[in-house]
Amino acid sequence: NPDLQQRLLRLRHNTVHLAPLKNLHPSRRGWLIERLRMVADTTGITEFTVHPDEVTEDAWQQITDQLPADIVLSVENMDPRKRNCRTLGEMQALLDNYPQLRLTFDLCHWLEEGGSSSSVEMLEFFKRYGERITKIHFSVPRSSHESYGDIAPGFTSHFLAANSDVWVSQAFFDALPQGIRWVSEGLVPLRGVKLLKAELYQLNRLSYRPGTERRAAVG
Repeated sequence: NPDLQQRLLRLRHNTVHLAPLKNLHPSRRGWLIERLRMVADTTGITEFTVHPDEVTEDAWQQITDQLPADIVLSVENMDPRKRNCRTLGEMQALLDNYPQLRLTFDLCHWLEEGGSSSSVEMLEFFKRYGERITKIHFSVPRSSHESYGDIAPGFTSHFLAANSDVWVSQAFFDALPQGIRWVSEGLVPLRGVKLLKAELYQLNRLSYRPGTERRAAVG
């Protein structure tokens, strides 16, 4: 729908998620860079979130070597279903090896890995890599929510934090730098408008700091 595409592109903030890079054939890596350039020139969007699991060192090296300076790949920490890039140690190694990469921190994936929003390990990680975090994917695991009993298992693992059993600590918000984007990834159930409003209210309230812009968005 061209009209819908234009309406979405006119939004003040956009977030784009690429398909898994592990499925990209080596011969298509140059093609990927060309397409990212085309999207950036057409839409003005220059940052793209990617799943980094199972991407080989050779692939990372080739992709980052060709990546234009004004285009950003933001790697996302993975959930327990993936083989790697799940722990903060694995993400640290990836970021250290490829300084061109940025980070999308997925709270739901971190909680599924057994972490908490007040974890000392996570807060120390934020302190070290905070300037490379571009966005937060904000949601909680299905196991934390009883309001979604009618949703088929496996449909999604991301649910709204509002009215869930998860307490997201203020320390989590305070440890993050200003200017990052917050993307609410939780599934919105049918007739769930009030739940969505509660989610955005909570997110804006906890992440807001005087003198800064409120930047919560629905993803």
